[in-house]
Amino acid sequence: MKSSAGRNPSPAAEVIDHLRSAFEGGDRHALIAAICYCADCGLVMPGWVVKELRGGWDAVHSYRAKSWDEVFGRPHKKNVSLPAQRRRLEMLIPVYREVTELREAQPERHPLDAFTFAEVGKKLKISEGTARKLYYEAKKIFGPRPKQ
Repeated sequence: MKSSAGRNPSPAAEVIDHLRSAFEGGDRHALIAAICYCADCGLVMPGWVVKELRGGWDAVHSYRAKSWDEVFGRPHKKNVSLPAQRRRLEMLIPVYREVTELREAQPERHPLDAFTFAEVGKKLKISEGTARKLYYEAKKIFGPRPKQ
């Protein structure tokens, strides 16, 4: 993806583009994620974020939307175990980091296979299957690790 000036977009622009695509694909949480990302990074909100936030504000305050959940989506699925989801979230980065570091240090010894995930699982006190699932979930979120 290149900008109109032929340069690669900044990491912030890539994040915002990813969130816009997710939002346009139906992920209502991507709107609040974009707002938080802009706030955290001191960025001016892009036009699509302003438009959607303003539209949501108007809908809630003119009684066309029942709640903020209609604007941002439900924060959690029904009957979700918050402690289990919190643990899953807390393990995403450690699993991703461990697998990536093992692969970078010894790529021939650590393909993406059961052995590698079992090794990471043992270190982090989770199963091989959980390590595998969390790694691929994190990879989907974070994308490939940039070359240094």
